[in-house]
Amino acid sequence: MKDKKDIKNNQGELYTAEVSSVKYIIEELKKLLENSNIAEDGLRRVLNVSREFENLKESYMWRIIKLMKQNHMMD
Repeated sequence: MKDKKDIKNNQGELYTAEVSSVKYIIEELKKLLENSNIAEDGLRRVLNVSREFENLKESYMWRIIKLMKQNHMMD
């Protein structure tokens, strides 16, 4: 049986692609704040951020489910 320390160490971390995704979302939202005009460009940014966030959410959720299937205790 695994002890709590081993479980904590093996919970996983964000993949490089996920970190890049988060950084992309942050940068796009900053650009949206800088240009407060309502325009097609802003709509495209919002849609791209929404899709990127949805993909990140799905990936994160499935990783949690996978860890739970391995009997890891989640906080």
